[in-house]
Amino acid sequence: MTAAARLLRIACLDCGAFVASLAHGIALAQAAETGPPWAVELALAGDPAAAASAAYVELLAARDGVPLSAAPASPPEALRGARLVIAACEGADAARRLDLVQRRAGWMPPPEGPGAVASAVAFAPGVLALAREAARTAPEAPLLLLGSGADVLAGAVRRRFGVGGFRAMGFSPRVDELRAVLGHLLGAPEEDILLLHGGVDQVGWVVRFAVGGRDGYGELGDRLAALGGRPDLRPAERLIPAVYGLTGMLRAGAGSVWPFAPGDGAAGPPGPRSFPRGVPARQAALSAAVARGTALDAAGGHPDDSPLVAAPAGRALGRMARALATGELAIVALQMPYAGDVLGWSPEVTVEVPAAVAGARVEPVAVGPLPPGVDGIPRLLGQQRSLASDYLARPDEAALCRALAATPEWGRMDQIRGMAAALHAEFGTDLLAAVGP
Repeated sequence: MTAAARLLRIACLDCGAFVASLAHGIALAQAAETGPPWAVELALAGDPAAAASAAYVELLAARDGVPLSAAPASPPEALRGARLVIAACEGADAARRLDLVQRRAGWMPPPEGPGAVASAVAFAPGVLALAREAARTAPEAPLLLLGSGADVLAGAVRRRFGVGGFRAMGFSPRVDELRAVLGHLLGAPEEDILLLHGGVDQVGWVVRFAVGGRDGYGELGDRLAALGGRPDLRPAERLIPAVYGLTGMLRAGAGSVWPFAPGDGAAGPPGPRSFPRGVPARQAALSAAVARGTALDAAGGHPDDSPLVAAPAGRALGRMARALATGELAIVALQMPYAGDVLGWSPEVTVEVPAAVAGARVEPVAVGPLPPGVDGIPRLLGQQRSLASDYLARPDEAALCRALAATPEWGRMDQIRGMAAALHAEFGTDLLAAVGP
């Protein structure tokens, strides 16, 4: 591989404080490299704090002695020459408009079902406009979408702009948070934990897992069940033994419990923390680090203890960056088409599964079927989100109504019809402008 091929340019659009997490993940992978070095340029666009984020990346690169750089850019400049595009789905103005629509309609739909559809509709105009430019400017670069409704939006992008192999995928931090939490609880390095999982965003299941080569369910089941008796567990940790005791399986995400009510001691006090909750506190920590001129100490461990936003997800994308730059294999949880046996779906449905990344190749890993008893809700939600992607690619109020009606137990008929009409009225014109003729 040539030196030019080992230079990876990543366009980061509206990624905010997650840029620091991504940079730490890349620097970690670069520092551990045993082969020829590979360099990364981060082009930061659409973020008022891009200059501060770039300054932080430069501090980190200097401290760790790795070939990593960052600079603010306009969106067209960021996309030019990019080999990976990472974009946050959620916009503050769209979120405000969505909240007003739901309040006027008198229905706040569950976030994992029709709520995911509503979020995708609100964020779609901005995402589809970006995707249209990315498909034109960087057609070979995978587009990785972060945030609420990312799987729905990735499906819409593929339907509308996927001609010629342009690839759009969603990415959620929850699977990588589970790996970090399991490592913390079982006393194992995060990199020793392998998860084979399938489902949809926030509603997936771990089919098999291994810790240091040992069969997780077969050899460590007793340890998982016994976790419920520990008094020092944090909320996300309490959910793991509770759901495992009920189903005999792990949910594919730390803190993911819906549609089960926690119970069984899973609820309770917040547990120990060494860092305040939420993005603002972590953004403040980054600003303070830039002011001091020193990068943060953000080694692995429990995600709650990190000064970074979604630190395990940053490490996962660091591995993905290495795979893109060097051609060496990495396994990363992605939301992408999977015409296989997870749920017997068509390739139009977006599922969350492990993906094998090596150079330009990004392919789903064979997972096998989800066991009976846990496959029903992911199957239903996958079909609903596929219908929502159809609507976003070709906006029509009747199509949106059918997507929301795919889960009728979560809303009355008048609520479903009213929400479809309100969402289409608020965002339909913007959608038509974004997708083009």
